[in-house]
Amino acid sequence: MAKIVVIISHGSNSDKSSIAMTIANAAKSGGHEVAVFLTSDAVYLAKHGYADSSVYRPFKGLEELVNSYLEAKGTMWACAPCVIHRGLKNEDMLEGVVVTGAGSLLEWIAAGAQTVCY
Repeated sequence: MAKIVVIISHGSNSDKSSIAMTIANAAKSGGHEVAVFLTSDAVYLAKHGYADSSVYRPFKGLEELVNSYLEAKGTMWACAPCVIHRGLKNEDMLEGVVVTGAGSLLEWIAAGAQTVCY
């Protein structure tokens, strides 16, 4: 199976975040090793309660997509400088989200992970 990184830079204000999380869930359920890297406004996707009401039909709700991914033990990183810039704290984040720098992302890419960006 492949290693796949999905990089998301949009929050709930764009259907791109729903598309990206749908792809991450599909890859995870397909048996691939998947990491989601949240950058820019996408770090809000990792915040408790943020995606609760965001739905872009015909996609599932963003909250459901994020929670399903985390429940499946998907790796989710939130860009540390992006989190700090937005005044978020570690305790604001959903369980399972790791606030980190680019090092983890770059390790996966250097190891040959396929990358998809939204």
